[in-house]
Amino acid sequence: MKLAQLSNLPTNKILLFSFNIIFLLVSCALIGLGSWLVDIIDEKPNIPAIKEKYTVVGGLMLAAGIAGFFTASFGFALTFCRNKYSIFIYFVLVFMLLLLGIAVGIVGLVFADRSELKISQFLTKDLLLSNSQLADQIQREFKCCGLNGPNDWENIPSSCCADISNADCQNGSNFKKGCISAVSDSISLDLAISGGISLAVGLILLLGVILASHSFLEIHEKNKNNAYERNF
Repeated sequence: MKLAQLSNLPTNKILLFSFNIIFLLVSCALIGLGSWLVDIIDEKPNIPAIKEKYTVVGGLMLAAGIAGFFTASFGFALTFCRNKYSIFIYFVLVFMLLLLGIAVGIVGLVFADRSELKISQFLTKDLLLSNSQLADQIQREFKCCGLNGPNDWENIPSSCCADISNADCQNGSNFKKGCISAVSDSISLDLAISGGISLAVGLILLLGVILASHSFLEIHEKNKNNAYERNF
């Protein structure tokens, strides 16, 4: 069977249609995850290092998800109306989203790796002593105490108490983990998961790039053969 004839096979259209279903679902998942990362910024303590990372990664994932949604919708149309130029446009869009997915994944993993350094630069003993409201918010939110542990405090504040009813943290009921470690671990986990998901999406989009390029070559070859037959 000639290569030109493969473009008419139902199997090839089914593959493209099936990929776009997966692509659409993945795009919706990215929109949801990106929105979640952006939404929870307000719930986090007012730490610039935290808000910057969540804003960047969440915004990129949200943008990728929205772009992917419209690209997948365009891909569905190609299942029924295929020509060389529309396939080429689809190929370019999917390839750009592939690069964006890889970029978001790398950014998320790099941010996750550097989160402890950024947090330690922001959270200092002077800051916690001068801003007791921020200190209490961080310690309650992340279930931690002091920068590196309870020993950082001369008098352990009530926000360090694991038991809210025990305001004096008697019987060692205070949190043991330091806030630098607790905050960075929480951020690293969120960003590492987001970065890993983005890289996984990139692998899925690689399949789309292969399908689109294959369809483009098929249609191009078919057009050449049709032109050759008309001349003879």
